[in-house]
Amino acid sequence: MNKPILATLAAVTCAFSLRAQTPPAPTPPVTAPPSYTVTVTAAAVSQYMWRGLRLSGAAFQPAVEVGAGNLAVGLWASTPFDPQVVPDSSDPEFDLYGSYNFTVNDAVSITPGFTTYIFPKAPTSAGWYRATFEPNLALNYTVSGLKLTPKVYYDFVTKGATFELNAFYAVPLKDLGTELDFTGQIGTYKW
Repeated sequence: MNKPILATLAAVTCAFSLRAQTPPAPTPPVTAPPSYTVTVTAAAVSQYMWRGLRLSGAAFQPAVEVGAGNLAVGLWASTPFDPQVVPDSSDPEFDLYGSYNFTVNDAVSITPGFTTYIFPKAPTSAGWYRATFEPNLALNYTVSGLKLTPKVYYDFVTKGATFELNAFYAVPLKDLGTELDFTGQIGTYKW
């Protein structure tokens, strides 16, 4: 065999052999998911009812909430399309809220929270307050997929308590990749 061809073949074989033993490039590090979430929602409603009071007619209600672990804080707002539909109403409204969820076990958690209701244009001559503060406490209990949440609120400005019971149940619709949710609520309040 020709010596130059043999030398070239040997060099290619050694290079291929060395290349095959070169360690693979390092795998890029896995990026950790963010340690917080941001949820933005918007709704258009035909009437704004709150604890039995009609606060406005049709309204736009945007919200933003930031969650970090068991902590959630947010801002919710309601602004009517036509403020004259409900005379002497408290529109617009801005609610700052927060909560922290303490898990007791797989079926039970306790969630203390607060809401500050802000009504910058509320007609105080009609009995409205420009702002109120309301701490709350909820007990979340889940049994056989049914989530029951009794909750108590106390408004320090109006000096009134509100009690409510929420029920939630979801029926999975696996073929559609979604679920059908059922929610019920009953409550009482003191003005």
